[in-house]
Order: sequence, then C-alpha cells, then structure tokens
Amino acid sequence: MRLLYTLPDFWPHVRRGSERIVHDLSMVMAARGHDIRLVTRAPEGGGHDARMDGFDVAYRRPPRWPQRLLGWESIEAFALNAAAAAARSPADVLHAFYPSDAFGMAAVTRVRRRPFILSWHGYPDRAWWREAQPRLHRWFEYSMARADCVTVMAERSAERMREDWGIDPLVMPPGLFTEDYALPRANPGHRTIVCAAALDDHRKKVAVLVRAFGLLAPREPDLRLLLVGPGETTLVDAALAQETEAVADRVTCLPPTAEMAPIYASATVGALTSYQEAYGMVVLEYMASGMPAVVSDDGGSPELITPGAGVAFEEGNAEACAAALEEALRLAELPGTEEACRRQARRYDWSERVLAYEAMYRAHA
Repeated sequence: MRLLYTLPDFWPHVRRGSERIVHDLSMVMAARGHDIRLVTRAPEGGGHDARMDGFDVAYRRPPRWPQRLLGWESIEAFALNAAAAAARSPADVLHAFYPSDAFGMAAVTRVRRRPFILSWHGYPDRAWWREAQPRLHRWFEYSMARADCVTVMAERSAERMREDWGIDPLVMPPGLFTEDYALPRANPGHRTIVCAAALDDHRKKVAVLVRAFGLLAPREPDLRLLLVGPGETTLVDAALAQETEAVADRVTCLPPTAEMAPIYASATVGALTSYQEAYGMVVLEYMASGMPAVVSDDGGSPELITPGAGVAFEEGNAEACAAALEEALRLAELPGTEEACRRQARRYDWSERVLAYEAMYRAHA
C-alpha cells in the first residue's frame, strides 16, 4: 500500500509527541512492506529529500507569499506544500496530522478524489481553538467535514469531539516500542517518583505534583522526586518556594534525555499530573519499565492504566494526588506489580497497534 503522510514538523528538528508518533508509525508500516512518503517543513534553507528508517521524507520550505500577503504563519503556509504533495502523489491513502496540512489535503481531494484521513493528536477543546487559533479552527472544520475518517488517540477525546464538533471519530491509540524499556529494575537505595513532562507547560500541573510530594515527604524519609523535561523551571521553583527547605532538597530537575529507560529502571513510581492530556505516551513508558503510574483523571491517560498497574486521582487536587502516590508506592512493593505493568504496556506495543492502522487504511483505500 502507498501512503502519503504530512506533518509540519518532523525529525531530526522536532521530536515531540506527534513527531515521535508519526516517525514510529512510518517506520513500522515501512517494515511491513508499505511505501511511505512523509512531507514536512524544511526549518531553514531549501527543500531536500531524505531516506529515514525505511521510508522517504520530503523537507519542503513553505511559500512566503501567503505569509507576506495574507499574514499566515509558516506552519499555516505549509497547507500549500501539503496540497501540492497530495495533488502529485500516487498514494492510495492520504493522511494528515495537523490542521494546516489537513486543509491542503482536503482542498485537493475535492478535485482529485482520494481517501483522506485526518488525525487529531491534541485535545479537541473547540472553545480554545476558536479563540486562540481562529484560522486553524476554520480549517479544521473544513477538513473534518471532507475527511473519510477522523481519528483521535483516546475515548475521552472522542467524547469531547462528539460534544463540541458533532464528529464521531475513530479512536486509534498509537504504540510504543516496549522492548526499549525492558531493563531490569534497579535498587538505588531510595525510592523515587519520576515525572517526565515539560516543566514550563502549565497543562502538566507539575506544581500539583510538587505539593503532593511535600505532603508525602515528612512521613516517607527515603522518597525523592525527579522531574525530567524541557523548559524553564520557573513553575517548579515557585512551587518549591512554598515547601520547606528539607522538601525542596529532595526534588531534582533534569533536562530531557534520549535515554530515559535507565532513569525509569531506577525509579519507583511514574507520575503525570496534567489536565486535558490527549494521550500520555509517558504513562506507557512508565508501565513498560515495570513501575505503576499515577495520572490525573482528566484527558486520555486514565484509559491507559488498569488496577494493579496504575492509580488515577482528581485532577488539580494535591491531597488526592498524594494519596494516589502513596497507593502506587505500596503497589510497587507487591511482587506481581512489575509484570502487571509491563503486561499492560505490551497491549500498546507497536507490533499490535500497527495491525489496527493497517486495517484502517485498508478499510478506506
């Protein structure tokens, strides 16, 4: 099967959630014999083509005239690159992963009819999109109305899309290479709660985790909190200023690293305290590493855990978070927890998830 993917940003320039998902999806589909071509922006200079992990990547510079004449951003002007790629491509299915490229593809499919899939990797809060990104909001409306299939990553997002947009999407969770996290569990001599999230993103609610840790720390003297993520530590510093020096001394911030598996192997519990989390790939990483996850009950993360592998708490409630962390710490001591966590993560391994993506493409090709 020939597939055309479009995404405004991609490896090696950007490696966030969507970029990682599309890279891994492209790689596993190519490994199964499919012809994958991905079109993305060239961050600087002219365009060029590359071969990456078994699939083709076309880096294209968005045209400047829409930016000069229409006030479009570069990421919006990428709609024209996506439209050009869709018009020329012999692909059996077109698949867009962002509003701008979806708009470009949708426009082309009105003239040159081909199956067109639109994936929404963010949280479909329509009020936010209408106010913060009015042009992209209109483009999303246009694209979803013309797509053969709209996908989201979790049932919570599907519910919101049905309520806010009147669209009934297909829930398509992405996968994880669970073997990358299958290291033996380590014993560093103390217990650690780890949170891998952007430290300066208010949606991650890291301050709630710090406050919860402050509630736990006095009665858990061997407990540490490790925050690993990009961004300034301003939000963390403000939260720590409300805690005692003894608590603050047990909190460490580290920049993100490509080698998270050894960090997870030495930790006890993984936490993600965010709200409106569309999915929570890091939750799967925690469980694939053999440790239970603590997540807020908002967004898609609660759908990834099961009893024995994780605990959910009321979003924004530090006391509830502290209780969930305490429960997860007890859970981590049970002999069957490590395997229960790894088993739950394996349900989302790419070896399983790629079959669902193939079925989706075949259903619309």
